[in-house]
Amino acid sequence: MSKYRFRKILTGIEINTSWVNAVQIESANNEWHLLGCNRVPLPEKTVLLSYREKNIQDHNQFIDVVKEALEPFDNKVSSVGLSVPSEIIKITIQKFDDLPETHAETKRMIAWWTEKNIHLPANLFQISFHPAGDHPDGGKNMFIAIGIKDVILDYELIFKKINIDARVIRPAGINQFNFFVNGIPSEGATAYLGIFENYLTFFVFENGQITFYHGVKTGLSNLPLFLENVDRTIRYYLKNNPDNKIEKLYIGSQAGSQQELRDVFENLSDMEISVCNEAPIIKGGEKFKMENGMSSFVSAIGAAQSLVQ
Repeated sequence: MSKYRFRKILTGIEINTSWVNAVQIESANNEWHLLGCNRVPLPEKTVLLSYREKNIQDHNQFIDVVKEALEPFDNKVSSVGLSVPSEIIKITIQKFDDLPETHAETKRMIAWWTEKNIHLPANLFQISFHPAGDHPDGGKNMFIAIGIKDVILDYELIFKKINIDARVIRPAGINQFNFFVNGIPSEGATAYLGIFENYLTFFVFENGQITFYHGVKTGLSNLPLFLENVDRTIRYYLKNNPDNKIEKLYIGSQAGSQQELRDVFENLSDMEISVCNEAPIIKGGEKFKMENGMSSFVSAIGAAQSLVQ
């Protein structure tokens, strides 16, 4: 009797103001495989980024682009992991003297903290959080992501209009980092720099625990300003953490080749630099013509992977 393997095909979508990226992937023999990828440009001003106001200005135009992005895939898409622009989610690491015993109590505590610090009623927010270990001065660190509920819901509902469940929604910077995270050692003091055309993310870890995060609205589209902001971010971290020198900086980028990135960063600091490579993590990219290789689709791939994480 023949045995058939059920194929679990996952779809990820990344959105920014210029285009929609779509990918399909599957896991086979403990390896990720890229089955398809597509990028479709968005007409100007279809999506305008805002933290507090809905982003999608023309729903019909947006839907047409999403449909076109998914068109090459043979498999019917009923659910996706979604990467939304990092600019529309506030991410912070906060210290609390102690954490409540239950998830519900912790959620209420963080909602109260958010309301006091962002100065909007707690019921307007969509909040996710994750414990981030002990603070060196005592207390507990918490990694918190905060979005405006109506802004996030607008993305979710527009996919429902075409019978697609946006089952997991995360910032593009988080999905990019999650794609590379298994290649970053959990020992010592390490940092990760995530690069986009118009945004950068910077994470610092001590023995696998996140201790610092900063996001800046600048990217490789403005190289002098980008380098200035990277330098300022690293200096800010070192000034506030003089005893925690970063040993190695890992770089994941959605723009620029690996060699271009090495050339840009070789004189930036005295840290050892490692440019993350997508090829060992996911197979099959060589079958597709992609500007900047698979790096252009890493956040979409990370979004697809989020469906099984």
